Parts: sequence; C-alpha cells; structure tokens
Amino acid sequence: MFAHTAIHIFNRALQNQGIDIFVRKAEEKDYSGKAWIQPKIPVDALFEAEKVVNQIIAQNLPVTAVEYPNLQEALKAEPK
Repeated sequence: MFAHTAIHIFNRALQNQGIDIFVRKAEEKDYSGKAWIQPKIPVDALFEAEKVVNQIIAQNLPVTAVEYPNLQEALKAEPK
C-alpha cells in the first residue's frame, strides 16, 4: 500500500513540473496498469520529483486503503 501511494506522489510531482505523464484509470476497458510518458524526462526533473516524494513521506501522513467489492461500488463511493 505504501509503495503504491509513493508512486501516486511521484507521478503528481512529475505532473506538477509540467511533465506529460498519463496513467490509465481502472475503469478503462484496456487497463493494463501502465503509465505512458510522452517526453523524455530530464534527470533534474526526476531528482526534483524524488525530493518532493521524500518530503511528503517525511511528513508521516496517514495512509489508508479502501477496498470495494467491484468497480461499480467504487464509482458510487468515489465519483469522478
């Protein structure tokens, strides 16, 4: 769960730098759990994203997992 959360933080840190990263959502039919990154990411941007991730992790914020029996129930509880 924690590694999964860190991946979300990392993706957002890249997006906040203007890096065009796209992660398919679970409701898409051909979801394969992959991310598509359009440009080559500069090394400096990777290091900056890593720094942001480490700063957020250091805050020791609570991480919770919510499980739903199926996609329809998840969408009811967490609409777009």
